[in-house]
Amino acid sequence: MNETRNHLRTLYASGLPPPLMRERKRLTLEELRGGYAALKVQWGGHAPFDAWFAADLNNAHLASIATYFACVPGFERELKAVGGSLPAFYLRVRELAKLDRQQRDLLVCGTSQAP
Repeated sequence: MNETRNHLRTLYASGLPPPLMRERKRLTLEELRGGYAALKVQWGGHAPFDAWFAADLNNAHLASIATYFACVPGFERELKAVGGSLPAFYLRVRELAKLDRQQRDLLVCGTSQAP
């Protein structure tokens, strides 16, 4: 996913004409789907992400995955800070939700803007 996002970032900055850029984006997303298909084979047909890949892939989809994985360590850190207590963790997360997005992203995701 990150490799695809980086490739698309480079593509968008390339200055190519929009029709060519759209075609290259389409090919890049096809490569991502092909990579997932190869993983499914390695996983013996296990397909936990079929629904996600069945959707129309776009930048928002890729950003949601990147944000999730960037922020998981922060949430794990918060859970550990409360001794693994889920009720205390949920209280902490509710407190974090009251912060503005930039502060919250900095605390949980380690960045002022989630990926």
